[in-house]
Amino acid sequence: MAALQLAKSIGVTVISTTRDKNKIEILKQNGADFVLVDEEYIEPGLFSLFPQGINKILELVGTVTLKNSLAMLAEKGILCMTGILGGDGC
Repeated sequence: MAALQLAKSIGVTVISTTRDKNKIEILKQNGADFVLVDEEYIEPGLFSLFPQGINKILELVGTVTLKNSLAMLAEKGILCMTGILGGDGC
């Protein structure tokens, strides 16, 4: 949530993801421009909004979702993996 609010404070368009539909409104209230519900595959929803991919990704889940996040980057996009919340000990 802090990263979302920091990004909004500098005018970034923020796409948040959640696996819990009950969190959609709280993410929007905190500044998310788009909220994608992760029901295993979020790529179709993301590419329908941003066909060229996205420029920057803050990856908090880790190795479990890293490949999917890399696939959603635009050419020359940047991914920052800063957390490993997903239980794959890789």
